Amino acid sequence: MRYMDTQDQRNAAKVAEVRELMTKLVDATNAMGFDDQVKQGIFEGLAYSHRTLQSSFMRSFAGSMKDYSLIRTDLRNAGAVELAKVIAESDVYIPFV
Repeated sequence: MRYMDTQDQRNAAKVAEVRELMTKLVDATNAMGFDDQVKQGIFEGLAYSHRTLQSSFMRSFAGSMKDYSLIRTDLRNAGAVELAKVIAESDVYIPFV
């Protein structure tokens, strides 16, 4: 039973870590007039990382879009949720290599 508790704690810690980092990334996009620079930074951060990690990130991102596509929407996030639906319905297989 202790192992399960420890594994649950590790799982919860990883979710909290990624959530905090994702919040920082989303907050960094709050820069009116800097869309091109934000896109470039996202591109460089992904493109210059290890290729296996690029795939791991995209696999996790695409998987998270399934849940995100189900959230409540209004005019501010309707386009983002619509894009999430397209990504969630994609059948692109991203292997772990």
